[in-house]
Amino acid sequence: MIKRRNFLKAGLLSSVIFLASQEKIFAATTTLHTLECMQRDLLYDAKVMPTYEQINPNKYILIIFNHSRISDEEKEYLKNGATWLNEEAMEMYKTSYVSLDSEKRQRVLISFSSHNWGSDYIYKILSYMMESMLGDPIYGGNKNGSGWDFVGHIGGQPSPKEAYL
Repeated sequence: MIKRRNFLKAGLLSSVIFLASQEKIFAATTTLHTLECMQRDLLYDAKVMPTYEQINPNKYILIIFNHSRISDEEKEYLKNGATWLNEEAMEMYKTSYVSLDSEKRQRVLISFSSHNWGSDYIYKILSYMMESMLGDPIYGGNKNGSGWDFVGHIGGQPSPKEAYL
């Protein structure tokens, strides 16, 4: 059974980001959908790295959002960044980030990264993606040790039996 607190957190994550201009709603998306799209774009054409599915960073982000040792401020920052990315897309193309084609999303990421706060946010997301790629598979990422294979690492033994959260 889901604890009440985790249920409320999950509900907050699935909440909709409304993008408006001059009191008209132009688009709506969720934080997780925006983050998934952004993470896929940050791996843009990464033929030598493990795939998005092997890294599974969105599952890891869900763990971060529900982790008791991650501050509420950090979680709020992650949600706000998804909103900022969508606002950048709205400013450039009058639609949400997830509604754009791949080429336009890359342009939005470039523009977004030109702001100090944007590059800091991208760095934070990439850090979590690396944790997902290189952490123990028990935490949802690094499927079949694909991240470890990529860097030539042999995982510690014995492997954990359950996640330490």
